[in-house]
Amino acid sequence: MAATRIGLLMVCAMILAACEGPAGDSEATEARVQASPYPHGAALYERQCRACHQSDGSGLGNHFPPLAGHAPDLVQAEGGRAYFIDLVLYGLGGQIEIQGRTYSGVMPGFRRLSDKDVAAIINHSVTAWGGEDSLPEDFKPIQPEEVAERREERLNPNQVRERRPTME
Repeated sequence: MAATRIGLLMVCAMILAACEGPAGDSEATEARVQASPYPHGAALYERQCRACHQSDGSGLGNHFPPLAGHAPDLVQAEGGRAYFIDLVLYGLGGQIEIQGRTYSGVMPGFRRLSDKDVAAIINHSVTAWGGEDSLPEDFKPIQPEEVAERREERLNPNQVRERRPTME
């Protein structure tokens, strides 16, 4: 058990180090950032999220779930807006199931980011990889004020998982 925990900590440390790497370090990254309707969010995604969720939003193995094809559905689910904000602010712990597949990675929270930054990452994530096409015409982007309201909750990653909306 201790060896597993140490191995997991080492993997997490490597992932966090990769997540902190510079955005815009290649032409492909810069093109992705500029193609987004939310370039600020795309640049933050490249720095903070890409290592785990991949540049194409496909996720990584059974540890980090895809955002492509899932984030737009999640944000539209009942309670999904608040959940998505909590997810980015406080992280996620424990197993979740997405489209019949189980994921058990650990996502750190990003409370250190500003309300504007958290909103931008979420808005990029729900509109990227064709997600914009699956949102209703009246979709309203996440606003920094919504993020500020969720900061008052002070959740831990397991509490975030417990609030995950059911997706039919």
